[in-house]
Order: sequence, then C-alpha cells, then structure tokens
Amino acid sequence: MSVEVIVMLEGSADPVTTADEPWHELGLDRIDHLRWAKLAAEVARRAAGKECFHIDIYLHFKGDHLIRRYEYDFVEKLVELAREHAWGGKVFLVLDHSIFTNPDEIRGNVPLIAYWLETARRGRVADVVLISHNRFDPTSPLPSILKKAGGNSRDRYNAFSELVAPGIWRCWPIPNSAINRFDFDETPSAGNHVADSHFLIAVDRKPNITANERAEIKRFIRKCKGARFALAVVGIATSELSPDLLALASELGLHILPFRGWLELRFFLLQLNHLYSSQLVLLPGIIQAVSMSTLPRGGSVDKLSPSLLVTSGFNYQQDSVLCREAARDIGKLLHSLHPSVECLIHPALRGGGLSDLLRAANNLTAWWFIGHGKTHAGLQDVDGQVLRADEWLDKFSDYGKRLPLVFFSACRSAEVARAFARAGTGVAVGFDSDTLPAPCRILAVQVINAALASRGERDAILTAFSAGCRQLQISGLSHVRPRAFYAVR
Repeated sequence: MSVEVIVMLEGSADPVTTADEPWHELGLDRIDHLRWAKLAAEVARRAAGKECFHIDIYLHFKGDHLIRRYEYDFVEKLVELAREHAWGGKVFLVLDHSIFTNPDEIRGNVPLIAYWLETARRGRVADVVLISHNRFDPTSPLPSILKKAGGNSRDRYNAFSELVAPGIWRCWPIPNSAINRFDFDETPSAGNHVADSHFLIAVDRKPNITANERAEIKRFIRKCKGARFALAVVGIATSELSPDLLALASELGLHILPFRGWLELRFFLLQLNHLYSSQLVLLPGIIQAVSMSTLPRGGSVDKLSPSLLVTSGFNYQQDSVLCREAARDIGKLLHSLHPSVECLIHPALRGGGLSDLLRAANNLTAWWFIGHGKTHAGLQDVDGQVLRADEWLDKFSDYGKRLPLVFFSACRSAEVARAFARAGTGVAVGFDSDTLPAPCRILAVQVINAALASRGERDAILTAFSAGCRQLQISGLSHVRPRAFYAVR
C-alpha cells in the first residue's frame, strides 16, 4: 500500500513542498520522520515571513486499501504525524471514488470499514473524502481536485451548528433498496422509529424521488415531533437535482448536504453523533490570589463560543527542535479539544503582531504562549526580542484585558503571569523554574481544556490546574514549578 502526502495552503491548490520528489509513505516501519520535521519547520518559516501559514494535509490512500488491507496502526500513526506537524492545519483522508466496484465488497466488509472510520474520527481528521483522478489527464491535476474536495467538505460541515442536538442521527436511504448498502437502519416509516432520533434522508444516486416517496417523507416528519431532518444527496451534484426535489427541501426546511459516496456520508454521521459530548469532570484544588491593579474593561466572554489563540515564539532556525515540539504540543491539544472550539494558531509570533491576532480572535477564552521566558525580563518572540510583561499587556488594550486564561509554556514565566492576573486576567499560569516541553504540555492540555469546556469559569480552570500539578508530581516531575494566579478585587 502507498499513501501519498499532499500539502497545500488552506483552501487553495498551491503546494507546500519540503523536497523535489513526491512524498509517499509506504508502511509503519518506513515512515519518513525527517520529511514530517521539515514540514513543521517550513510552515513556521512561512509564518515568520508573514505568508499564509494555515495548511491542508491530504493523505491519499491508494491500491487495495479498504478492500483487502486496512492497516489500522499505520493509518493511526500517519494521522497523528499529520496532526502534530501541521500547526493546526486540517487533515483529510482521501480515497479513490472507484475503490468499491462490487456491492459485495461493501456488505462483506462493513465492520472493518466502520472500525477504519472510527480510527479516523479518533485521530480528529477533518473528513474522509472520495475523488476521481486520472493521473494521465493534465487538464485535471490532483491539487485542483483536492481543493474542490476540501471545499465541498467545509460546506457540509458548516451545517453542523444547525444539526447538533441531543439524540442519535440515523440514515434513511431513498429508495429503500439502498438500506443494506452500508448497514444502515431499516426504513423508519416501517415502524422502526427510535425515540430521540434525527434523520438524514439520503437520496441515492438519482435526481428525483417519486410521489409516493415524497408523501412518505412528509407523513413521517409530521409524526416525529421534535426530531430534526436533513437531505443527503449521494452520488449526484446538487446542480442536477430536479425542481420537485428542491421544492420539497425548501417546503420542509431541509438542509441539502451533497456526498460523493456512502463512505463520506457514513463518516459525516459518525462525526455528527460524537459532537454532542459531556462536560469535563474536574478535581478540587487551591491556588494563589493576587489583587487586581486595574479593573478589567469590556463585557464577559460569550458563553456559547469558546475560542483559543495559540502562538509560538520559537525560531524555526535557532530553535528547530523546540519549534517542532511546539507543533507537537498543538497537535496533542487539538486531539483532545471539542470540535466546536474555534482555534487561531500562529507558529512564529512577533510581538508587534499580537494586537492584530487578538482583533481577529472571536470572544477569546484563552491564550497559550509557547516560547522562551526570562524571569523579570519577559517573554521572547520569534525574532529574539524580549518584551516585558507590560509590553505584552499593551497588546491587549483593544481587547479589554478580559481574558479568562493565559498559559505561558515558557521557562521562568511566573512573573509575567502574575502581571497578567494583576491586570485583570481571570487565571494566568507560568513557571517559576526552567522547564521542558513535555511537562508544560501535560499541564497545558488539561488546564486549557477545562477553560474551553467551562467557557472560562475560574473555578473549573483552577481545579484543573491543581489536578494537573498532582499529575506532574506522580510522574516524578515535582522539580517543575508551575504557578497559577487569579485576580481578586
């Protein structure tokens, strides 16, 4: 099996290259770790040059994968490497549309395919997409095809905010002959409706539906009080749908979601059903309070839209190893975050650029700084410039100094954290000692998750900090001395 790795600037067909030859991964024991390290450095280099630094990574699976070979460990490792070197970029798994030519190949492998999709979901890939590509056709280059597939995926997932709800989403294929194609439930109108269920009405490879099918859909929707419905169009472009079908969707208020094949639809359902998740369980603890020197300005953070800003001050040349570790930190955090969290990531922060990033952030809940710290001197940016605590605080003047959390993954950053708490930050975390990326990561992932899950509640952040400190002690890392400060009047 061969997996081609294609890296492009986000939403474009412009490649991001780290070598002259194409990039292929050939197996778990042959992974090109050096190429992944070069990718992380290249993204940081572009960010330092003020270029667009958000990337999309497409892992194009070829050969007989998903028919006779699955190699779950290899898939899991590739997704992990992509996530931990992409600085928050989206990762797509790409399969050829013609991979299943015989219906028996689907029916006989449904459990294996389902576990493969669950492996992808756990890895937090953006989507599983199907493409048709003829490598001998110069008029249809692969980057353009992948750009279109990524755009279609983003359009589908923009509907998530309208669809997420307590309960299970199920698929109702039309016509009913398609029910067993991917082991979906039997038609709900036959008396198999389950309470607290919602339904994707999947029109399978035809532009229209019959009058009987339209009547059946209307009857069932009227019967299911409180359930949500959407229209999934499988194997046909929305531009080719009949006026009658479009009118039905408009009449019933149904979102129209296009899918190239059933594999995309099944993964969409899997993602959708995992978005309704429980709150984080936190442990109690004690932290130090400091008096606020000034009252915070502005309103409270929007409780409905947690948002995170992550910045790295490591230089991709002088601190190449630490730069790669910062990318890994971000990948580890993103693996654990709820998908609804908005993240803005900059891998090469200049102090002067922080104000612009804060203006671009939406109702910011937390700022995570990764870089060098120098006690009273302050924190260092990507150019090696050390800014004092008050200089960093000046960047927040337009934002209102009302952040629920700042976390400094930097050596001897406690005094900067104390200054932020005195200026009105809800909770500010730094370190009294020198530290390494791994212990910072252990604590940061737990504390930032708590801040975002609780929409910035101070008690949740502080209890997560206390629990994280206990975890460091248990791990033999008691020499690492994190400090948390919270503001009191």
